[in-house]
Amino acid sequence: MWLLLLVGLLSALAISCSGGSSSAPSPQVQGLVGGLDLPSTRVDFLVANGPRPSPQSLFAQDPYFGVKQTLVEMLNNARRQQGLNPLTLDWAYTQVAQAHADDMAARNFFAHVNPDGLDPVDRVVLFGLPVASYAGENIAAGFSDLAELMVAWLESAGHRRNIMQQGIVAVGVGVAKAPPGHDFAGSYIFVTDFRVR
Repeated sequence: MWLLLLVGLLSALAISCSGGSSSAPSPQVQGLVGGLDLPSTRVDFLVANGPRPSPQSLFAQDPYFGVKQTLVEMLNNARRQQGLNPLTLDWAYTQVAQAHADDMAARNFFAHVNPDGLDPVDRVVLFGLPVASYAGENIAAGFSDLAELMVAWLESAGHRRNIMQQGIVAVGVGVAKAPPGHDFAGSYIFVTDFRVR
């Protein structure tokens, strides 16, 4: 039943790959495990100079909120099968994930580290969140639907490890459509940032 709902939801949002063109890149996933160590001066600089968005402002008119909820349900189904606690959709971490998804779409890159050299921990700090709460990031692009994306993440050791961590309690989800001219044009970019505590 949830699969039919998911297919209908994705059809309604027109989430699809770029027409199967031979020039389109194949779907990509990347995972990065948390616990990165940053020099304290860099962290202090980012905290002092980072933006302070409202934690709930992202969801005010989020067109992908339903997709984000569905992805969290799919993550929880996978975790439940392993006897792990369900994750909640974290508002603050969703801002971090959404900012990275939007950045990758706007600047045509696909990586955990942006062209300015900021990594996931830097982004967590920029949003005023404690570094110790960060537990890893998965990114993906070019998938035709969420079921295909979940299969890819669960079949990849690093992504699966991020999803199945015992200490995580929440996840932030970012979704952005790749614009014309992007390597993944017509497709969607997904970011999940995992949180402990």
